[in-house]
Amino acid sequence: MQQIKINHGFTLIELMVTIAVMAIIAMLAAPSFTQTIRKNQLISDTRDFVDLLAETRSEAIFKQQNRIVALDNSIATFYKKWIPIHVTRVSGDTSVTFNRLGQSTVVDNGQCFVIQHNNDSTLKSYVYVQKGGTVIYSKTATSCPI
Repeated sequence: MQQIKINHGFTLIELMVTIAVMAIIAMLAAPSFTQTIRKNQLISDTRDFVDLLAETRSEAIFKQQNRIVALDNSIATFYKKWIPIHVTRVSGDTSVTFNRLGQSTVVDNGQCFVIQHNNDSTLKSYVYVQKGGTVIYSKTATSCPI
C-alpha cells in the first residue's frame, strides 16, 4: 500500500509566481502613486503660503504697521519669508505687503500667484490676494479669479 504524502506548504514555483504577479501590480500602481504624492506636495506648500499670508495680515492689523511677506531673495526687509520645499513661484510679485487695516498695498485689483511643482510642470496652483487683503485659494482652480 502506498502512503499519501501530506502537503504542508507552498512550492517554490507557487511563491515565485505570486511574487511576480504582485510586482507587476506594483509597477502599474507606482506612476499614479507618484502623481498623488506630487499633488499632495503642491497642496501642502501652497497651503503653507496661504497660512503665511493670513498670519502676516493678522500681524499687520494687530501691530497697526505694514507687514511684508517676501517670496524670494530680492526683498531685503520683510516680516516673514516663504521658503517652499517642492514648488516654485512661476508668476506673481516678489512680495505681498499688508497695511495696518489688513489690506494689500497693491495698486491693481489684486495679486495673482502661480505656483508650480518642481518635478511636474503640469501641476499648478493659483493663489489670489485681493486688494482688501482676502486670500483666495482653491485646490481645483485653473486660473486666478481676477
